Amino acid sequence: ISHQECVNILFTEMKELSARFSFTGEYKMLIRELIDHFRFGKGRNFYSLRLNAAFQNRIERMSHEGPAFKIKEFIHDFFLYNKHELNISSLIHDLKVVLYTATLDKFNSKTDRINGLGISIHDISAQNITLLDLQKYAMGWDATLIFKVQDHFGLDIIDIKKDIYRNFRFFRIWFFLQRHRDYAFKPFFTDFHSLVRIGEY
Repeated sequence: ISHQECVNILFTEMKELSARFSFTGEYKMLIRELIDHFRFGKGRNFYSLRLNAAFQNRIERMSHEGPAFKIKEFIHDFFLYNKHELNISSLIHDLKVVLYTATLDKFNSKTDRINGLGISIHDISAQNITLLDLQKYAMGWDATLIFKVQDHFGLDIIDIKKDIYRNFRFFRIWFFLQRHRDYAFKPFFTDFHSLVRIGEY
């Protein structure tokens, strides 16, 4: 069997095995897109409108520990206790401190285990949040936030030693294709973003 035939077999099996983690909902095909990118993308970053939509939905749910909720809560309190003056530099400084207590949004719910998001993203490696605008009105305020997010599609040695990974053939194939010197398919970053409006009216 040739090297190319072996590659074809392994990637075909990887796609088939991914169905165990991705068989329902609008994002179930996302993992197949990522597997194709793993094979043909040569390590380039991955971008997808489908991924953006998934992240937009997650941000808009506003988990009480997530950054969007923490920002909204902070700005509410800031205007409540600073009614007569708006010190933007103070607001930004204090907001950064508050964000250290936030938990980055994840895709690790029970639903995510079967809808393709858990296997495709699961966690978020890095997040940049921009306060694009902030308006104060007589009866409320509103703001626009831009979330730029990055995750890593790859397995390291620590990952494959965990029971949750090494007990599934899907992950063992993934690790082999990425790590074996005769294959060495490159891991990559997934980039996605979201624009969110928050406020009180």
